Amino acid sequence: MIRWTYVLPRLLLLLLAASALIFGFDPLLRWSLARAGRELVGASCDVGQVDTSFWSSRMVISQVSIANPRSPKSNLVEFETAEIDVDSIALLKKKLIIETGCLRELQIGSPRSVTGKLSPFPKESIHEKSSTTMGDFAWSPDHIRSQLNQLEEQFQSPKVAHELQQRWPQSVAEMEEQVDYLNERIAAVSLLAQQLQNDPSQTFQRLPEITGMLQQLRQDRLETEKALFRLAKQVAHDRQAVTDARRHDTQLIQNSLHWEDITASQLDDVTTALEWKQWLSEWFAWIQWTRQYLPHQMDQTEPTRGRGIQVCFPNPDALPTCMVRELHLDGKWFRASDSIPFSGTLQNATNQPKLLGTPTILTAQSRGDIPFSVNVELNHVQDPPQDSLRVHSRAFATPRLNLGKEGHLLICVEPTTAELQVVLNLTGEELDGHISLRQEKVQLVTDITGELQDSAFTKSLQSQLANIDTLATSVRLSGSVGRPRGSVESTLGRELSSALNVALRQELDSQRDHAIAKLQTQIEQSLAAAESSLRQKQDDLMSKLQLGESELQRITAILPTGSGIGDFLGSRILRKRSF
Repeated sequence: MIRWTYVLPRLLLLLLAASALIFGFDPLLRWSLARAGRELVGASCDVGQVDTSFWSSRMVISQVSIANPRSPKSNLVEFETAEIDVDSIALLKKKLIIETGCLRELQIGSPRSVTGKLSPFPKESIHEKSSTTMGDFAWSPDHIRSQLNQLEEQFQSPKVAHELQQRWPQSVAEMEEQVDYLNERIAAVSLLAQQLQNDPSQTFQRLPEITGMLQQLRQDRLETEKALFRLAKQVAHDRQAVTDARRHDTQLIQNSLHWEDITASQLDDVTTALEWKQWLSEWFAWIQWTRQYLPHQMDQTEPTRGRGIQVCFPNPDALPTCMVRELHLDGKWFRASDSIPFSGTLQNATNQPKLLGTPTILTAQSRGDIPFSVNVELNHVQDPPQDSLRVHSRAFATPRLNLGKEGHLLICVEPTTAELQVVLNLTGEELDGHISLRQEKVQLVTDITGELQDSAFTKSLQSQLANIDTLATSVRLSGSVGRPRGSVESTLGRELSSALNVALRQELDSQRDHAIAKLQTQIEQSLAAAESSLRQKQDDLMSKLQLGESELQRITAILPTGSGIGDFLGSRILRKRSF
């Protein structure tokens, strides 16, 4: 007879345990995977659904996205479905051994709608000298103008011209006062001569006085006329002084506007270091992260002290606690605005590489129009560990590279395709690697606004840049994982320095010619008005002197005849002289 009071409770407990295992195992596993992903990566890890089968040891994981800790608005890895076959015997031993599997619709670098940041990711950078921008160099069309502005303080011709503009009017004013005073005296003598003509009785009394005054007037007039001619000669001498000063200023402009040629090494940091520094910093940060989560030493457990020693012999069949024997990858790599389809295989991935005794190998190849291949080998079996990375692409898409300052002087390397080769080796902590990038059919354009837009510099630079169609960049890597170093060499620096040197020479010649012409025009315009006014007043003064001479001749003619005065005075009359 069946004792149902004994069987039913135990059967009920068994059913409850089976139900919990069947219906609760998948949610528990889903939660465990999400938590493990968050702890491993340090960013958000979302797992949509987990389906397991105890009869076939097959597991299907759907809608998984792991955020990129360095870029929380994008995913490190995202896949639609992961179908994996698990070793059920190892699972009973608390070991997760994935024999085979496949990640379908895998996406690397896909965008996220919400941030996946949980904790700050360690930032490491390449240790090298600080980079320089194009605006830090002591050359540019603006620098040429600045030199010209400083030279203007040393110019002599503007100072000489300004002094003449002050002195010429003052000299003319003094001459005008002399001529006016002379004419006033002539008018007074003319009045006395007229009175003598009207009253001949006073001839012998006043005639000696008038004769003396006429002699003095003629002598003063002669001195005034000579002074006027001396002023004309001084003007010619002053003009020569201006010419000499302008020649000095022209020579100063030609000798002072110069600089040492731009070298390729000066532009290497500007043209490539900033971009490569950012990329390499990203790579080395991930290398350090990989080294952190892929240890290469076996955990050594301290033996328990007691009365005896337990000796554990190596077990050749021992397995790591977590391992992936072979995992097929099928997905896309999101880079900038492009998505590159690829397929690959991950083999022998484990958290205990020494126990497995086989290196971890990752291979991937593209399937689209941008061919590339990636080979990664992580050999943590021996000490020191040896890791290697090989990347090759015949049509690597390079982004737009902007050099200079937007809104002023900007040189742009348009997007193109290039041949990329990456060789990276790590032995322990020592780093050794090389990256080469060769770009064909390169287009360099300028974006220049403001005063430089129509300058000789811009026209020459555009002409020089049009001749550049090939660029090669080489990056040498050394140092350690903790303190990596990188040096960048690029033909872009050499080509760009040559183009800038030619363009700046053209701009320098143009600025020199413009400055010399501007100086000459400025001096001529400043002196032209003053000299024209001076010559006009000289002519007016000469006309007044000629009128005074005519008045003296008239006075001589009205003096009483027979006295001999007229003959005596007439012989002293000077004829008109011209400049």
